Amino acid sequence: MHIPSCPKAIFDASKKQEHQYNALVIKSNIAVRKARYSLTRNQQVLLNYLISELKETDTHETVKTFDIKTFYDFMEKGDKDYDKVRRDLKALSDKSWWIKDKNGDDVLLRFLNTVHTNKYSGKVQIKFHEDMLPYLQHLKREFTEYKIWYTMTMHSEYSIRLYELLKSAEGNQTWYFEIDYLKQLFMCENYKRFNDFKKRVLEPAVEEINTKTDINVSYELFKSGRAYTGIEFYITAKNADDKLAADKLIRAELDGQMSLIE
Repeated sequence: MHIPSCPKAIFDASKKQEHQYNALVIKSNIAVRKARYSLTRNQQVLLNYLISELKETDTHETVKTFDIKTFYDFMEKGDKDYDKVRRDLKALSDKSWWIKDKNGDDVLLRFLNTVHTNKYSGKVQIKFHEDMLPYLQHLKREFTEYKIWYTMTMHSEYSIRLYELLKSAEGNQTWYFEIDYLKQLFMCENYKRFNDFKKRVLEPAVEEINTKTDINVSYELFKSGRAYTGIEFYITAKNADDKLAADKLIRAELDGQMSLIE
């Protein structure tokens, strides 16, 4: 069988883009819908990358090794900042939150158990926390799955959180939340005025989801007296043409990735 010739640079670029497009983030619906934590955009992207590399056979004793340069190449960032990754890993290791499990027990979860870094080799070794793994592995039902691709060029941390939250309801066309509960999930209760929450959190997230993912979302607001107290999201899957438009936009932004470097 004849295999057309291809320069190595093109072959490598094609393999990387295939990995980018097919890498999956899988989480229990409980971890998506009930977890209250605040992570920056960069911390969420790094966490999603680590989760996408997790295998079903990994345990809390499994040492996961990744190369910082490989991570930056995957994200197509020109600024391969070792110290920035160290800071984000520390933040991920320090974060914890209470979640109620299926037995009604309150469980304190954290993402990572141990982190080892080596500045000279650029290697990082991590272990996922043992209590976190059941929410990331061996999930037969009630789990959320999405492509990391659709979050790679999001600018707002709330875009990623709202996207995965809405993806956890895939198959349902509507989902109602009390606004105070949504603020608690996103840990943005500091936006006391609804207009600030709408401007800083809601509108940027909805815009990025509609332009950069595989779903479309709109919403309707509900009042109790003079105050907005509820929001109902309307979720639909994009058709092939709209998904292709989103893919082209993501690709264009990755090609100009320097604009995302903080």
